[in-house]
Amino acid sequence: MEPVRLVIWDLDGVFWHGTLAEEGARPRPETCEIVAELARRGIMNAICSKNDFARAEAELRAQGVWDYFIFPSIDWTPKGARIAALVQAVQLRPESVLFIDDEPANLAEARHCLPSLQVAGQELISSLLYHPLFAGKPDPGLARLAHYKTLQQRHGAAAQAGGDNHAFLRESGIELRIEHDIEPHIGRAVELINRTNQLNFTKNRLPEDESQARMELRRLITQFDTLPGLVSLRDRYGDYGFIGFFCVTGRGDTARLRHFCFSCRVLNLGVEHFIYRLLGGPKIAAVDETVEALPAGPPEIDWITLSGGGITGQEAPSRPKRIDRLVVRGSCNLDALSHYLAPLAHEVRRELNPARLGRQFRIDTSMLFGKIFNPPAPAVKAALESLGYIERDWISAMAQPVAPGSRNVWVLGFWADAYLYFYKHKQLDITIPFLAEGDGHAVSDVNFLPPEHVASYFTHAPNRAAYEALKENFWGVGPAFEDIMRPALETLAVAARDKAHVIIILPPEHWRGLNDDRPHPRQAEIRFNRLVRDILGAQPGISLVEFGAFIPENAAYETELHYDRLVYARVAAHVIGLIEAHFPP
Repeated sequence: MEPVRLVIWDLDGVFWHGTLAEEGARPRPETCEIVAELARRGIMNAICSKNDFARAEAELRAQGVWDYFIFPSIDWTPKGARIAALVQAVQLRPESVLFIDDEPANLAEARHCLPSLQVAGQELISSLLYHPLFAGKPDPGLARLAHYKTLQQRHGAAAQAGGDNHAFLRESGIELRIEHDIEPHIGRAVELINRTNQLNFTKNRLPEDESQARMELRRLITQFDTLPGLVSLRDRYGDYGFIGFFCVTGRGDTARLRHFCFSCRVLNLGVEHFIYRLLGGPKIAAVDETVEALPAGPPEIDWITLSGGGITGQEAPSRPKRIDRLVVRGSCNLDALSHYLAPLAHEVRRELNPARLGRQFRIDTSMLFGKIFNPPAPAVKAALESLGYIERDWISAMAQPVAPGSRNVWVLGFWADAYLYFYKHKQLDITIPFLAEGDGHAVSDVNFLPPEHVASYFTHAPNRAAYEALKENFWGVGPAFEDIMRPALETLAVAARDKAHVIIILPPEHWRGLNDDRPHPRQAEIRFNRLVRDILGAQPGISLVEFGAFIPENAAYETELHYDRLVYARVAAHVIGLIEAHFPP
């Protein structure tokens, strides 16, 4: 048998002595104490009695226990159907509900309507608090009771709405908020993962040991390619607190929901479908084939809004968008930011570093700005293509025309300029990075690559041809320097004027490895940031964001290229604030 989460009490001859409508009720002090103690254990109490509602309420108030009960069902109709409706209203499984009655016929009727319902006669009352199925979980503040009182109020309002559930939901003012900083609430996240069932679509449980569960969850949510979120809900009836948790791993086509679970308190509100669509419908990584897929929800969920604030700043899809077009151009670090920014825009363009035949092509460089806003001459285009670049690498939504008065934002992170080794064409106006296969952090001149290593760095014939073209027509000039950065950034500033608000994400100037005692300065990034501030710092319509300002002091990372998801969420919150300030509602 399952632990009991709700006890449904008969009144006459069970909760009190006697029959209220005849000789009157005589209190049983032990039942009053049992109800109060169950509430303190997080176990709810309800009523199903054949009685006059007003008289029963008055008697229970006189005994000081009326406020401990939820969903009181007190009238003269048969009990079976009422108990079934009550269990459905509280959104619990019948297996976790106990009905106590002194009439075997009433117990049989209830089991007929709900075959898996637990039932008992009044003889159980004396030992109820000592039974292991009633251990519950300590709730001295009666928070669980408050949640169910809110649910009761909502249920009553829904009944008055005449059966039009969507109309009722639209009047309820349901507002969600997503908290990405999981650590202060990690206990609640563990609880949702391990205790939810009906709305747990992954069933990927954590260890039962609390400390082990927290440790395992921490390892997951701090990974670079992981997006966790705790979902809280409130409406005009009350604040439900954190009612859901999700954790997405991977991005794009590889995105999977490692965890996707919600409290049954939000059953039939559409919350799980709203969040699933907000996340872009990633595949569900279920623990086994027995887990059901997320069922189709309503075609439109216009009764839920997503609040800003905190570190999310996301807006509900049903609300007016803040901007018309968002262009995000840069490395995977900009991709990690784009999830948080996307809900602000009608149109989102992600322009990220591509990979072809094992080589990365770093389009996160200011050197391409001139080619983006001024199409390259045929000779320049041919030279770029000889290195393996293709036209898509310098085609950008930033160069597309915009409607007068439209709101556009470009979020850029050309971090490649800070540290990659650049090559300048011997005759043409081209300065560009060049990477070997499998090398995303090329900091030395491949023109001097030992001949015996060439075959292993360029295994594909097109890549080998590109390497030969580089050796013949380009010479190495090292990291980007002011003489080539300044005209490129000035071109960007002119192109953006009266067209878009530009937000440039500057790379961190310090980094601490896992085995380092303290953060170390990154001289290349310091030099790069100084140049960008000098060239663009005073330009109107351009904002500079210090990524490093959002990295916790003394935080350590395996690589200086990737950070944990909370850092990106904090940077995104700041960027959203800049957008909201630049484009008021």
